[in-house]
Amino acid sequence: MQQAAVEGGSLGDVGGDGLGVRAQQPEEGAEGRPGVRTRRCATGVEVQIDQESWEDVRPKAAVAANVGSGPDMVMSWFDDPFQYPDKLVDVTDLATSLGEQHGGWYEGLEGYAKQGDKFIAVPL
Repeated sequence: MQQAAVEGGSLGDVGGDGLGVRAQQPEEGAEGRPGVRTRRCATGVEVQIDQESWEDVRPKAAVAANVGSGPDMVMSWFDDPFQYPDKLVDVTDLATSLGEQHGGWYEGLEGYAKQGDKFIAVPL
């Protein structure tokens, strides 16, 4: 599985930490809907967490990437980031730092997370 950060939309950058932490307002009627939780992070930012069935993740992520609006992060299958690589945020700094802190990446995982020399996803 991968985590990919989707670029664009009505999301505002709230951190100066270089991690691309973003906040969005929950969609109208989201609270109380099954599978939707809103939490306040340690930074004070409200984060909406949507739980989707696996068969819905791929098409919803593709639509969000192509229209430039939707979730900031998507947990998806290994090859999904390659369906819309130009719509993803460069996460090279984050992935490189995590790799250095934890002994590097297995070659296969790194291959599924990089396009050229740029990380477009973070392996789990």
